[in-house]
Amino acid sequence: MWVIVCFAFLFGVGTWTARLGGASRQYHQKNSNSRTLAEVFGEQAWKSESDVKLRRRNLEEFREGKVPDGLLPAQKDFLRDLDQDPKATPEYRKYRRKLIEDGEKLQLAPQEGNAVLFRKFAEHHGKLARKYDRARWHPWLPVEPDPPVP
Repeated sequence: MWVIVCFAFLFGVGTWTARLGGASRQYHQKNSNSRTLAEVFGEQAWKSESDVKLRRRNLEEFREGKVPDGLLPAQKDFLRDLDQDPKATPEYRKYRRKLIEDGEKLQLAPQEGNAVLFRKFAEHHGKLARKYDRARWHPWLPVEPDPPVP
């Protein structure tokens, strides 16, 4: 009789630990995925924020009448050559500078939106990573459902 009780106890403990181990592995995978996504979105947010600063600096230099250092090399060379071209009229120079300046303005707005959105995604996935890190070490505790993605 004691053998049966011991066997049942060991079988129950084995089943319970297998279930907890499986849950822990799932939470570990979710933690890893969320941590990776938080890093990726954080890097994208940083890149977008850097691009916004560059575009704003370029627009400020355009307003000052300079050739911005943050432009593409081909654009900088074109504007410098345009300023030295004796055949180019002042109206044509102004027109071409305005085209490149408008391009910088058009790229600024989406980059600002991207920076905000990527930062929200990075924060969201960072919270999920912390939640699943706690859950993988305490798989017997209940875990709240994931909040909606921003």
